[in-house]
Amino acid sequence: MYTAVPHERQAGLASGDGQPETIPAALARAVDGFGDDEALVDGSTRLSFRQLASQVDLVARAIVASGVEKGDRVALWAPNGAEWVITSFAVYAAGAVLVPLNTRYRGEEAGHVLRTSRARLLFSVTDLLSTNLVELLADVPGLEGLDETVVLEGAVPARCLPMAEFKARATKVRQAEVDRRRAALTADDASDIIFTSGTTGRPRVPSWARRQCRHLPGLVRTGGTPPR
Repeated sequence: MYTAVPHERQAGLASGDGQPETIPAALARAVDGFGDDEALVDGSTRLSFRQLASQVDLVARAIVASGVEKGDRVALWAPNGAEWVITSFAVYAAGAVLVPLNTRYRGEEAGHVLRTSRARLLFSVTDLLSTNLVELLADVPGLEGLDETVVLEGAVPARCLPMAEFKARATKVRQAEVDRRRAALTADDASDIIFTSGTTGRPRVPSWARRQCRHLPGLVRTGGTPPR
């Protein structure tokens, strides 16, 4: 799987005045500059930047229809894949805060992240290398604040919702509401709550602002540190 701007045309996203201040704004800029170029490949799934943005808007509308407000925490416990990319961008577009979970977590480790972050919504899978991640939470206490679990891939347990059914909620929300939330975001709004791996104890957590996450692709290339 990859997401990439064609190398020979990256100058269109050069830094400086007018650089997008949030991840949703960066995606919108990429759509404007590279709309029909290939943005994401995951097995047989191939999406252009324009198609990716359309899928993101659909899921964002469903997230809003689920009662998620700006600043609410939405957890994503799944392996890398097209649905992970689409869902994460949708969380940002809805004005919510993404809480990604390490797929190596066991039940209580994941429960600790969900409790500490006060996540309202969880996206997960039930077929990760024969492991049902949702089932690992069955006996974990203190998850009353989690309103709903949506299954991205795999069999859907009782009291969970399949992703296709979740997406159907998008019809209840106008695109204008997602556009309004996206436009209201600032570089200082919280973007992600990313916990440590938990290998030496309980996972610990820093919060990332949108201005910091916007710089991550460049940091991967340069080994730098995000601005505060």
